[in-house]
Amino acid sequence: MIIQIYSELILLKPLENNLETNDMEKRSGNAVTIGNFDGYHLGHQSIIKNTLKISGEKSIGSVLITFNPNPRIFFNSEDKLIYSDKRKKKVLEAAGIKNIEYINFPEIFSLSGRDFIDRFLLDIYNMKYLIVGDNFRLGKGREWDIERISEYGTKKGFKVKVVSSEDYQGITISSSKIRDLLRKGELSVANNMLGGEYLSEGIVMKGDRIGTKLGFPTINIVDNNCLLPDGVYMSRVFFDGDFYKAATYIGKNPTYSKNKTKIETYLFNFDKQIYDKNVEIHFLKFIRGERKFSSEKELISQITDDVEAIEFDFETEV
Repeated sequence: MIIQIYSELILLKPLENNLETNDMEKRSGNAVTIGNFDGYHLGHQSIIKNTLKISGEKSIGSVLITFNPNPRIFFNSEDKLIYSDKRKKKVLEAAGIKNIEYINFPEIFSLSGRDFIDRFLLDIYNMKYLIVGDNFRLGKGREWDIERISEYGTKKGFKVKVVSSEDYQGITISSSKIRDLLRKGELSVANNMLGGEYLSEGIVMKGDRIGTKLGFPTINIVDNNCLLPDGVYMSRVFFDGDFYKAATYIGKNPTYSKNKTKIETYLFNFDKQIYDKNVEIHFLKFIRGERKFSSEKELISQITDDVEAIEFDFETEV
């Protein structure tokens, strides 16, 4: 991929600028945080909490800067993220930051740390405080570390607040670690690091009705961003303001020689038709991996066992 990089400031505007430039913010500046914020895990939440605290204490605005596309996708289009762009936008907007800015990553990835600070953080956002995690780096090749940014801040009139990483069971929380755990189906640890349940969301589509034929009618969605391995999961479905207990299968239906990965969910005590409706499937526990069965009878027997095991888990939850 060949990307032409322009140096003119006019082409370095945010992709989506929501900045409110009232008199107070023009005069007093902003507390700014920067990151990919994939998954909005406990570490991200701590950074935003600190950003809001400084914004309130110093009577200045708050700005969150993130990138579109995510740098992981820009450098590897086959990669997957914890959150889709739609989910990330929804979660960040609910986080309490006053202004959320989406920077067009292809236009800035080759900028030096100095140019990014000068052209964006100072000239556009009037930054007075930069709030970041302890592994933050800035600029082409991640050339500027926190020490270098802080030294530059002394010259340019801004301060850097470093927020320590969050740990879970002695493991440093990061988006990379959570993606790793999800790919292995280790939902308990991943969900604890996220501070919530990993989920897939999508529009309910008509399937081939295999579940109905087997006695377990399902709702079906497609989520090409799902990180979980194929198999069966204890889950719950959020629809129209309510949660429903459920069992979810991710896979290609090898018993029926299918080759397209789908997410099929059987909801307990649910008889509504919800085609074309948006649902969230929250994953709670990995039950078993995908298997190919020699007959429908064997498949039905295994599904019955899976559903009974998941129902028991729900009943014994504290």
